[in-house]
Amino acid sequence: MNTRERGVREMARISGGTGEGIAERLERLSPTMAALLVEQGYGAVYGSPELSRQAREIATVALLAAGGFSAELRIHVEAALRVGVDLTELVALAEHLSLYAGLPRMIELSDVLAEFAEGRSTPLLGRTLSLSDHDTRLLDTGGDVPPLVFLHSVGTSRWTFRPLLDRVGSRFRGLAYDLRGHGSALVPAETLSIDRWVEDLREILELLGLGKIHLVGLSLGGSVALAFADRHPERLLSLTLLSPPPPAPEKFRERARLIRNEGSEPQIGPTLARWFTPAFLGANPWEVRICREDLRVMDPAAWSGAFEALAGMEPLPQGRTFPFPVRVLGGACDQSVPVEILRPFAEGIEGATFDVVPGAPHQMALETPDLLLPPLVAGL
Repeated sequence: MNTRERGVREMARISGGTGEGIAERLERLSPTMAALLVEQGYGAVYGSPELSRQAREIATVALLAAGGFSAELRIHVEAALRVGVDLTELVALAEHLSLYAGLPRMIELSDVLAEFAEGRSTPLLGRTLSLSDHDTRLLDTGGDVPPLVFLHSVGTSRWTFRPLLDRVGSRFRGLAYDLRGHGSALVPAETLSIDRWVEDLREILELLGLGKIHLVGLSLGGSVALAFADRHPERLLSLTLLSPPPPAPEKFRERARLIRNEGSEPQIGPTLARWFTPAFLGANPWEVRICREDLRVMDPAAWSGAFEALAGMEPLPQGRTFPFPVRVLGGACDQSVPVEILRPFAEGIEGATFDVVPGAPHQMALETPDLLLPPLVAGL
């Protein structure tokens, strides 16, 4: 492969037909200019591995937006999305741009991004919801349909369920928010407990004027959902637990100790390796990137405090029954809560059904939403 061949390949990957069209127009005007674009631009610069395609396009979008190059901006927003940059990352870039290039440039970039937002009527990054002692951010698909509320795992945020929110369609009103101590929900670490997470959910339902809901919890979110169901069964239409961790005080205290003694950064790699399959982790898509950054920005005291809260979790009485359907779903590839320890946990809830999602890791809502969705909504 020579520089021109590499340039043609990279141009197709990054700019698609737009780049080919520009190259053809330049060729009619000047073969020299066409060669500069294809061989030097795409073949030598874009084709070098020192910067990822995502990093190059984010930098290019920022430069074009700051400089007011509107025509080129739309081309490179499309290119950024094509190479795997998520639209939410570009919206966050527009917010960041306001600090350095001012509000007019932010608005110009936002106008371009709005064209790619697929007619969404709710804020792409979520709206702020003020609770009694902290603010959180909420993703809400809206609609006059049954509410389906999602609770995420330790160390993540509302983004855990973005792929599912995109898929529930008009059948449910999908909602996901940052649990206390996670994402945007900044609080003192000592306020983290199952009781406070349960109370926060009750308060959110009151603030939103929601009656009975379908409740789904992943990992820590499953523990919170189960505790909420135990204390407020009259509020639920159904309960779905995704890989809820059975009581394991020593394991959770050890995780908390490692974070306190070694800091967050050494724990991020092993945590992501438990959450995703190796191939998905290696591809480093948005779903992995958002989890990595969630862990990096989380207060280490809150991360360790969340594990301490799990360590102190009271086990559900054996044979507990509920007046609504209860389902427990595990991932066939889950390394955090393997199905062999999840099955006995499910059997301890009278009347609960248990199923395994094939190919799914712990973060099944992020990596395998299409495999998770059918058993998740079945019978609701």
